[in-house]
Amino acid sequence: MINRLENSTLKMISLFIMVISLFANLPSSYAQDDEPRRSTTPSLSSTVALAVQEALNFSQEDPPRTDAAINRLNKLISDRGDRLQGYDKATVYEVRGSFYANKDDLPRALRDFQTAVDTGALPVERSNGLRYFIAQIYFQLERYDDAIRGLNAWLRTAGDNPPANAYYLLALAYIQKDDYRNAQQPMERALRLKNAEAGSEPDKNYYSAMNLVYSENNEFNKRADLLERMINIWPNEAGYWAQLAGAYAVNERDRDAFSVLEAAYRAGLLEKEEQIIQLIQYYSFFDNAYRGAQLLDREMAAGVIKRDRDNLILLSQLWDQSREAKKAIPILREAAKTTDKGDLHYRLGRVLVADEKFVDAEKELLTAIRKGGLKSKDVAQIWMLLGNARFAQAGPEDIRQFNRAKEAFQNATRFPSTRRDANDWVTYINELIRVQRVTKEREIAEQKAICDDNLERLGDAKRVLVLQGRDPLDITENLANALETCGYDKAGEVIPGGIADKAEAAPAAEEAAPAQE
Repeated sequence: MINRLENSTLKMISLFIMVISLFANLPSSYAQDDEPRRSTTPSLSSTVALAVQEALNFSQEDPPRTDAAINRLNKLISDRGDRLQGYDKATVYEVRGSFYANKDDLPRALRDFQTAVDTGALPVERSNGLRYFIAQIYFQLERYDDAIRGLNAWLRTAGDNPPANAYYLLALAYIQKDDYRNAQQPMERALRLKNAEAGSEPDKNYYSAMNLVYSENNEFNKRADLLERMINIWPNEAGYWAQLAGAYAVNERDRDAFSVLEAAYRAGLLEKEEQIIQLIQYYSFFDNAYRGAQLLDREMAAGVIKRDRDNLILLSQLWDQSREAKKAIPILREAAKTTDKGDLHYRLGRVLVADEKFVDAEKELLTAIRKGGLKSKDVAQIWMLLGNARFAQAGPEDIRQFNRAKEAFQNATRFPSTRRDANDWVTYINELIRVQRVTKEREIAEQKAICDDNLERLGDAKRVLVLQGRDPLDITENLANALETCGYDKAGEVIPGGIADKAEAAPAAEEAAPAQE
């Protein structure tokens, strides 16, 4: 957005003055010093005309002697004093103002132009022209309220075909005041007039100003239509594609926004990280997370997108959404190394559970709890996942592992969000352990009955062997094997390390306390 006018605009003033003000109306002789020509159009007195002509000659030299031209008019004003009236005064100040403008001395130019207008002696066309120049100078001096008043006043006298630039300047003055609502109508008219000019090329400044106004005024439909035209005119401007996608998105036209970004990416017009990330997120939104993950992975490898924590998390989520957990796991491991909090270890543990890597999952979930920095509901879910991971590692009769799983679920009962499910798990595991204990006790009782029967058979066999005069240990092979199975030798003594020995030494070994975390 411009906040100063091009110098060429004001430098046209001197040409305007020379052609209209002077050469058409200079008297043919200067014999009568102060006697104006009698004409239907105003003209200069001979003395004033001579001084103005000399000043103009100075300004036309190569290089121009602008200071000499100004000094000549200063001398005229000083010499004539109050005798310089009417059309003479207006023209002198008009010409000197043009010289100041060419020197970029805008405050003095403004003062002289206003003095010329205030005389009321200039023809209407010239007076209106100066009013327009005055408004432009106000703009350049950042006196935007004065510029707005001047331009509105000038436009009321400008007839049916004012230039597009006048409305454009008026809109810019409102924009500089952040008054976008009042800027909209003149900007729309400026753009319409500019586009209607014969042989006129589309002006990017006009379109950019209109785009800004529509954006600030939340004119989303109008902005989208405008940006569509801008893309057709300047198809290689990457920013316009991204802005159009944004306009569609704000207007809940997500499918159109997605299509625009995808087309721009394929054309090589999306170069900024945030624009490509937006496209990737649309892939996820429209159920094509796999393609989004591929795109993100490729752009990170190329260095276009930073391989930082947030982007690694996004990539892992896309792989997870694509049911590609194996690809998400190494990404999350990499991301977890970048933080001293437990959130990424929690995410990794969750993915590992889904991938049935329960030992690794347990390690990551415990690390998440240890590092902390988690929300209460996340901690609750971690305990639930940890219970599931431990339970999945248990064998059919692994009461110790069941107790470790139960411990995790008992921790989860401390949180309202997981209390009900965790209690169900605790109840289930308790029942599972009870059933297994009852089954074990029944099996032991049955085995003990069998072993007791074998010991009785051994006693009977020994008595028979003694009566027969044989060695009491010379029992049958079948009985010896049966006794060994029960943990006894041929003499009926307990075998060290056998079943009977273990049963006597540690009858409750299966109820050992859970391992410490």
